Amino acid sequence: MQKLTSVYCEQIGQGGNWKVEDVYLNSPFSSCISAYNNIVFKIPLTGDGTKIAKSLEKYAFLKSINAPVPLFFEEVELDGIHGIATNNLNANKKEILYVSPNTARKMALTKDEKNIHTLLNSLSSEANQNENYTNAIFGKAEYELSNNKLQTIKNLTWVKHKLFDLASNCARNEICLSEDSVFFSVDIKNSKIDDVIIADFDCILLKQQVNIENNLKNLFRALLEFIQWFCEKNAIPEKEKSQIETLVNTKTI
Repeated sequence: MQKLTSVYCEQIGQGGNWKVEDVYLNSPFSSCISAYNNIVFKIPLTGDGTKIAKSLEKYAFLKSINAPVPLFFEEVELDGIHGIATNNLNANKKEILYVSPNTARKMALTKDEKNIHTLLNSLSSEANQNENYTNAIFGKAEYELSNNKLQTIKNLTWVKHKLFDLASNCARNEICLSEDSVFFSVDIKNSKIDDVIIADFDCILLKQQVNIENNLKNLFRALLEFIQWFCEKNAIPEKEKSQIETLVNTKTI
């Protein structure tokens, strides 16, 4: 296990399972891909010490079937704390922004920048369980996009095909996906979803008999939440939105 030291850390997100930091390192972190001065560091908040191992197992299996996952995902020790180092998806956020609809449920949505930074540094279990926090955003990227919503999604058909391929590949390999699993890569300038990546492994189940429809429902549910949080009203034609909602609400056996 590599032992790292930081020169700068900033908390960029937190949910019920992990605290997430944007970290610049004293010396580069060498992964199997390359060397990085900037990483995202995930620190487990709860559990019996197996949370890191379980996430690493799921990441490795998904990568083995060529599912879209981060470039690297490795256990490290940073400033004496054990966690997971992964590549910073939002390192180039001036052009591409990665957001998670899951994050958009976690903390109170506020237009006050000072308040959002306060929330980023002081999540409490009480707030996390409070019904007033149901419609919530707790992540810097999500907050940014919620204030710069897309007028449309120009490549919505491509996105739906992408989600179908992902649902199919995972079902064939006995992986049950959750709507919480995916991040959408957004090209804000061109009003497009550039990619879909699995970067949250907590709710993924391995070695499960699952049909494509079940996985697709969960992924389309994430797409609906993306539209809810990050697109202007009427950005998506009502007919197309209704088709997605019908699939999500259809009972599967």
